[in-house]
Amino acid sequence: TPKKNWYGMDTLWALFMESEDPELSYQAFEHLGSLLSMEICASLRGQYLELCAENYAKNVNARQSLELIKKILETWPKKARKKPIEQLARKNRLLTVFFDDLVGYKKEEAVKADEEGKDKKKSKKGHDARLSHMDHIKTRLDFLQFFLSYGGLQLSVEQVDILWDSLIVDALVPEEREACFSWLERCSVAKEDSFVFDEGIMQHLFVEKMANMDCRVVTRAGFNLFQ
Repeated sequence: TPKKNWYGMDTLWALFMESEDPELSYQAFEHLGSLLSMEICASLRGQYLELCAENYAKNVNARQSLELIKKILETWPKKARKKPIEQLARKNRLLTVFFDDLVGYKKEEAVKADEEGKDKKKSKKGHDARLSHMDHIKTRLDFLQFFLSYGGLQLSVEQVDILWDSLIVDALVPEEREACFSWLERCSVAKEDSFVFDEGIMQHLFVEKMANMDCRVVTRAGFNLFQ
C-alpha cells in the first residue's frame, strides 16, 4: 500500500503558524480542527497534539493551540480521553505550562493596560482589547475544566493560588473575577463528566482565600461560590 501524503495538512499548519494575515491564520486553524475531527485523519491526531503542545510551551499561537488540543481530544470517546491527557500532562507538563503561561499572559496584559491608560487616544482601542482579553481568559478556563475533567487530574494548592491571584486578586477587569468565581463554583459541585476539587482544596479556598478577601470585589458568582 503506497504511503499517504498529507500535503494539505502541512500547508494548513504552515499558514496557521506563519501567516502574517490574522484572518488567513484563523481560517487555517478552523480547517485543521475540522479535518482532524474526521476519521480519515485519525492517524495524525497524536502528531498534531504534540505540535500544539510544543507551540503552547513556546507561547506561539497559545490560545489557538489550546483550542486545537481540546478539539483533537474531543475526537476520542469520553472514556478514552484520559490516556492522551495523562500523556500530555506527564510528557509535555501541560498543567505546569498552563499556569506559567497564565502568569506570563496576565503580566503582558497588565503592561498593555497601563500603557493604554496613559494614552487617552487609545481608550477606544483599549475597550476592544478588553473584549479580546476576556476571550483569552475564557478559552483558558474552558480548557482547564476539560483537561481536568477527562484526565482525572487534580490541582495543587500552589496552582489554585496562581489561579486565584491571577484572576481575582490581580483582575484587570471585573469580568475576570466573575469568570473565575463561576469556574470555581462549577468545580465545587460534583456533576457527571465534570472536574471537582478534593476536600483539601475546598477547605483551602474557603479558609485561606474567601474568608480573607476584600468583600468589595465579590461578584454574584463569588457570592454563589461562598454559599
